[in-house]
Amino acid sequence: MNVRKDKFDSAKWYALHGEFFTQFLQRVKSELKDKPLVVGVPPEGYLSYGGRPYWTGILGYFSHAPAVRINLEWEKWLREGIVDGLKLYVSVTSGPCGLMR
Repeated sequence: MNVRKDKFDSAKWYALHGEFFTQFLQRVKSELKDKPLVVGVPPEGYLSYGGRPYWTGILGYFSHAPAVRINLEWEKWLREGIVDGLKLYVSVTSGPCGLMR
C-alpha cells in the first residue's frame, strides 16, 4: 500500500499513535516506581499537532487542525493503573483564559 496514493483507515492510524503513547506512559510509570503519574488530557480525547494555529498562548502556538493525531487511551490508563490521575484541560474558542495574547 502506498499511503500517499491509496486510501487507508485514518482512525486506525490515530489509534496506533495512541498505542505508542500508551507504551511511552507505561515506561514512564515504571521509571517513576512509587511516584505518582498524573497526565493532562484535553476534553476531545485526543492530541493534535500541526496545522495553522487559531490562538497563541504563553507556551506558543496551538491548533485543533491535526497534522498528527494521537488518540488518548485514558480509560485504559486508569483501568490498568498506568496513570494515577488525569487533569482535564478545557479551552474556549479563543484559547484558555489567561493564556491569550
